[in-house]
Amino acid sequence: MVLQTVPYRPTPHTDQSGAQVDEAVITGTGRAVVACEGRTVAARWDKPSLKAVTTWSDLSTGQPIRLTPGRTWVSLVPTDAAVTVTPKVRPATPTTR
Repeated sequence: MVLQTVPYRPTPHTDQSGAQVDEAVITGTGRAVVACEGRTVAARWDKPSLKAVTTWSDLSTGQPIRLTPGRTWVSLVPTDAAVTVTPKVRPATPTTR
């Protein structure tokens, strides 16, 4: 899963209730959190153009992050939102003797 922070901008569109519909700006660069194979990594995303593929790199090392083959969920989080990742604590497995 990728939580990718992006700015949103207004569009001339409204929904059925008349509320303004914003759109995510998916080109440029920004911060992200990548959760893959039991690890969570602070990352940077980069997408220079609409036709380019988005890439993610480890924020601390600059190395590309390789996602596990298959489906990956990408959530476009507004830049002014707080992203908090809480690791799931697994209960200890009882041992049998």
